[in-house]
Amino acid sequence: MDLLLSTLQSLRAHALRFTLTSLGIVWGAFLLTFLTASMRGTEQHFTRELEEVGPKVVVLWPGSVLENRVGQRGARPVVLEREDVERLRSLRSIENASPDLKIWSQIVRAKGRTKLFAINGVGPEAGEIRNLRPAQGRFVSGLDVERNARVAFLGAVAAERLFGAAPAIGRRIQIESISFDVIGVAEAKHDQMIGVNGWDDWIVFVPWTAAQRWLLHSDEIMQISFAPLNRDASRSTIRETREILALHHDFAPDLDTALSYFD
Repeated sequence: MDLLLSTLQSLRAHALRFTLTSLGIVWGAFLLTFLTASMRGTEQHFTRELEEVGPKVVVLWPGSVLENRVGQRGARPVVLEREDVERLRSLRSIENASPDLKIWSQIVRAKGRTKLFAINGVGPEAGEIRNLRPAQGRFVSGLDVERNARVAFLGAVAAERLFGAAPAIGRRIQIESISFDVIGVAEAKHDQMIGVNGWDDWIVFVPWTAAQRWLLHSDEIMQISFAPLNRDASRSTIRETREILALHHDFAPDLDTALSYFD
């Protein structure tokens, strides 16, 4: 009883200090809860944005092989071939792979409008790898690739800038004076934080063989995009791709300058 009375007297004597201390504890607990929730929300937002690029996408592009004690003057470029795509597909750790040819700032005309867009030459596998879902029409097909077909799949913004609110399917566009028929329009990705070759909403996608024949006039494979079977095992999958490409292009698998990756 005496202890209780003593405690009450102490609280009365130090009421202000007790009140401020209590408020500090409550405020600290509130801030901790708020920051934890904010961090979790931010993490979920970044995860969603990364999955917009492609849930498991990895992109590789070639570099150069530096000979010992020679330096840049003796550098040998690594030139990717269409067979390299098949080599990657043969790996058990890879779900699928596609050539990924980027062509920046091309003049695209349609319906009296002239715009600048990036062009991507891709295969049908890129639709799933890079999360390119059709809102209208269809994506690039294997037959389109086989025939070097001059067809185009438009990002959402590209379609709106070229055709406004009018339907784009079946219309014709010109890429650097070469005619392509629109076969599909992608679902909008909106505020995409990360892009493989720019923001997907602003890209015009064509069959990679058509890009080589009609736009690049070259057999070069600039990049390869692929999806590992297991996203958590992407590091080991990248190591396997280095090993198989090193074998066919004559460089050491651990040579960092030979291949680069976006993971």
